[in-house]
Amino acid sequence: MVKAALSVFLMLSGILSVHETMQFGGDFWDAQSEQGAVTEVYRKPLPIQEIEGRIKRAVDTFLQSIHSDKPLSPYIDSEHRPFATSVFKRLKAFEQQVIDGKSERRLSNIHAVGEGNHSVTLSYTATESQALLYSFKFLARDEPERAKVYFDLVLGLNTRHWKTRQVGDTRYHYKNIINIERAKRFDRKNRQIAYYFELPSESFSFYMVSNFQEYQRLIGVNYDRARADVYREGYGVVAGTIFSVMNNEDFSHDVVHYYSSKLYKVRNWTAEEGLAYFWGNAYYTAADGEIPEFSRLLTYLANHVDENSNLIDWFTSNSGLNFGGRLPGEVSVRSVMSALLCAEIIEKKGVIGLKELISSGKSIEDFFRVSDKLIAINQSNFNHKMLELIRKRAA
Repeated sequence: MVKAALSVFLMLSGILSVHETMQFGGDFWDAQSEQGAVTEVYRKPLPIQEIEGRIKRAVDTFLQSIHSDKPLSPYIDSEHRPFATSVFKRLKAFEQQVIDGKSERRLSNIHAVGEGNHSVTLSYTATESQALLYSFKFLARDEPERAKVYFDLVLGLNTRHWKTRQVGDTRYHYKNIINIERAKRFDRKNRQIAYYFELPSESFSFYMVSNFQEYQRLIGVNYDRARADVYREGYGVVAGTIFSVMNNEDFSHDVVHYYSSKLYKVRNWTAEEGLAYFWGNAYYTAADGEIPEFSRLLTYLANHVDENSNLIDWFTSNSGLNFGGRLPGEVSVRSVMSALLCAEIIEKKGVIGLKELISSGKSIEDFFRVSDKLIAINQSNFNHKMLELIRKRAA
């Protein structure tokens, strides 16, 4: 009654608005006007045990939906919803292991992180060895008034103080600095690659990260045994989202794969990797932080071949030439030569010929069958013809 009388006094004095919420001694209550009468609506904070119980039950239901391939949109409330959905779907494989008795699931470390959100850690351990397989932190927002619990990634929370900059069709998210020239180069390539594939160019959210493990931490992965040793890679394009390769703004290599995947269900990887080198870049960063483009790789190749080089063996085994030193050690000699063949096909048969090569089938035999048809290069004459191409285009 004291609170009710005080609320009337404050409201009539203009200090408390009709629908304003006041807090006294930890209890929340509303003073509401209804035809001249004032009613009190008490909203006591939920005990932490009740909140944890609600979150745990909601997580169980959420994981059941993930395992059953049910729509996740009723559970995810996020500005990154499509990308968040793709990340949460990874849990399906771990849930299957739990069902098969191969691993155990544990939910822990539920605590408030502000704005109604709670941080939750989900861990999977091997049943026999108890070795940690996967640890994933995400957000749960409890809304008891609506009897709902919503889930989100920690990506927004982890990057809330980052800077952003729009460069063409791409919005970059970064901590301190961004290389605008590389960003502009990527924007140009994105538009050109889409044009070549006769597709509309797409817009991307591009997060600048130093390595693959930083990407994992940003999205909430504390530990992933299957990818614990992955370092020099990026991630994307998934749901319009990209995470950089070693803090480099140009992700054009995988953009080639991204657009190609929209057109072809069966793709020849030898051809498509060559095209990604030719239209994009070599994916991995060199010692100077740049990702080598085809012209730089071709020059290196031309300086390390002669009439005695067994180029067909290099191509089929994807070995024989070490690109280490100033160039990334991960560079594929097969992909450099495949890029050279892609360039020759485009010159003689146009992009339509290139598309025939990409959709030729999965095997290297399929690759040579179409390259022989288009530009008369096959396994039998490869050494001679490839050496001619290298010298012609490197001149």
